[in-house]
Amino acid sequence: MTETQLAVVTGGAGDLGQTIIRSLVDAGYRVALVDRTDDIAVDAASLITADRERCRGFGANQENVAEVHAAFAAIAEWAGAPHLTVANAGYAKFAPMTKRSVDRA
Repeated sequence: MTETQLAVVTGGAGDLGQTIIRSLVDAGYRVALVDRTDDIAVDAASLITADRERCRGFGANQENVAEVHAAFAAIAEWAGAPHLTVANAGYAKFAPMTKRSVDRA
């Protein structure tokens, strides 16, 4: 890579997310780590590196569309548009798809 590319990884605080992020940072990416809250995300990013320009945490509960939009806006302000997004966050509510709704805020 000639320019530093940006990757976004959701569910970044978990074991799989941490492994993915370490691989991306080692490959030269800047990484936006997204998890349920700012505290969780920032703490998890600090486990990867102390360099907040290489890996930075952003909080967003994936069940809240407005929070996801706000996190991606903050990521874009920090580092521009992502070149790669890894949708790694888990989701634990079970219901038929026809019974679920998404807040489109």
